[in-house]
Amino acid sequence: MIGNWKKANLEMSEFNYKVLVRAAKVFGKDESWVVETLNKKLIKTEDRNIVEINWSEQGLQGVVPYQLAVLGSLRKLDLSGNEISPSSAQEVNDLQARLGGNFIVDSQDKVTVMTVWEHLGGERSILENGAGPTEYSKWLGLKVSGGYIVEIDWKNRGFEGEVPDEIVNLPQLSKIDLRGNSLITGRMSSLVEGLRTRLGSKFLCDPPSIEQDKNVIEVCFLSLGGSIDVLTKGSPDLKTWLGIKLSSENRVTSIHWPSLKLKGTIPCHLEQLDSLTYLNLQHNSIVFNIPKEIGGLKSLKEIYLANNRLTGNLPKELGGLHNLEVLDVSNNSLDGEVPEELGKCGALKRVSLIGNRLKVRGGGEFDEKVKKKLGEERFWI
Repeated sequence: MIGNWKKANLEMSEFNYKVLVRAAKVFGKDESWVVETLNKKLIKTEDRNIVEINWSEQGLQGVVPYQLAVLGSLRKLDLSGNEISPSSAQEVNDLQARLGGNFIVDSQDKVTVMTVWEHLGGERSILENGAGPTEYSKWLGLKVSGGYIVEIDWKNRGFEGEVPDEIVNLPQLSKIDLRGNSLITGRMSSLVEGLRTRLGSKFLCDPPSIEQDKNVIEVCFLSLGGSIDVLTKGSPDLKTWLGIKLSSENRVTSIHWPSLKLKGTIPCHLEQLDSLTYLNLQHNSIVFNIPKEIGGLKSLKEIYLANNRLTGNLPKELGGLHNLEVLDVSNNSLDGEVPEELGKCGALKRVSLIGNRLKVRGGGEFDEKVKKKLGEERFWI
């Protein structure tokens, strides 16, 4: 290392050179890269000490190296145009406080918004909008204030799929417009739903459509081992598909798929069908747990999952189904205590838990409000 130091820059102390090499390793760069940046005059020195480091647009990834904090004469550090993540190291925080505006690292918002854009299927060059990788305030559809992204306007961009959770990592976001895309908007992840609630009318997206429901139904049936030909019967018209009923608004309200030799696990994608009132998957070979996401289907009135191979506990999230009237999970391999949260399902008219290893805690909310109320004629365990 000493030989390279002497060849690279005789005016720099050996200590300063070693710090650069160790910092470069944090970014996955080797000593030859450090020598290259020195030869390009990207490092400035005074009295054999480093005073400026310009490593902007070098394709660096990772966190700001804490090793740089020991450079007491450093007055400016420019790491813009890279994919640098925040560091929790106190040394880096102290360095940032010391350099102030000369500590130049792109906002994490820039990295986040690029991640979201690419997740939605966008191309990086289109987002950069001719401004390049550094001036993200000029990127397509963004409004930036104080280094933070505060508004996003991505209407009619041809996006598909789900809004990614990373969108919640934009702390100052106050408005987002995603209308005119083919996004799944009926029921988003809990994190994105939280953002939608926070922004209210400033979270703009198209209402769920029949096309979205079609995509969800296809994914669910195929994930259960079904055939697309059996499901669609050769027709693109959703209302003619196997076991599917629609509302007057052309939203899926009923799935009736019993005795179809389905297998696998109950798909979490069902939570996108926010108008679903009836779900019948009984007499199949479905395995593993009942997903907690079913608890997000607030319109559900009837659930039939009997005679499968389900295991694990009943999810407590079912307690959020305040419209639920029928719950039949009989003849599976479920175990544990029936969650007390189910006591909040005040609309229940019939419950069948027979043929499992489920227990009801005596004197609990479920025991008092459901089991005793329904009696032996409408409650089986």
